[in-house]
Amino acid sequence: MKILGLHGYQTSSSIFKMQGRYLMSLLNKKYNQKIEWIIPDAPNLSNNNISPIVKKCFKPPYYHWYRTNEYNNELDKSIDYLKQFKNIDGIISFSQGSCLSYLLSDILNPKFIINICGVNNIKNKYQIEIPSLHLIGKEDPIKFKSVLLTENYINPYIIYHKGSHSFPPDKESYQEIINFIEKNY
Repeated sequence: MKILGLHGYQTSSSIFKMQGRYLMSLLNKKYNQKIEWIIPDAPNLSNNNISPIVKKCFKPPYYHWYRTNEYNNELDKSIDYLKQFKNIDGIISFSQGSCLSYLLSDILNPKFIINICGVNNIKNKYQIEIPSLHLIGKEDPIKFKSVLLTENYINPYIIYHKGSHSFPPDKESYQEIINFIEKNY
């Protein structure tokens, strides 16, 4: 199985791997280490206004897929960059990475998409038929953006976890992820 992992705004692939280490470990065990993880850094370097918590916990460099307040062709650059990854079975994305999983779905044609605290600041509105799982933190201050993202999917499967804008803190959510992948892979 080939899974593309897309990190959040002003973070990196190494931060995504740290955030998703429990999930990655579970899936590697479930599929006998036969998962090829592709977790690239976004092509745009972030230098300004990095979240204090990110700077405190993680070393630079930091990256973004696009800036939320200006376009600057960064989104096109990110889409073009991610087109190189072929034969993807699934996309697991966090926060801003979920916008890219949405925009790339017709290009990469994965069998499933999993959005964790996903956001989409891009105005295109078309619906996707690919099976999707959306994990939304009950305490996430921007959970409304995750809810709006689900409207872009036909029959989205939505789970609210006990956390904030983070990977789920509860084991039940991870079992739901495993069940979802088994059903759609």
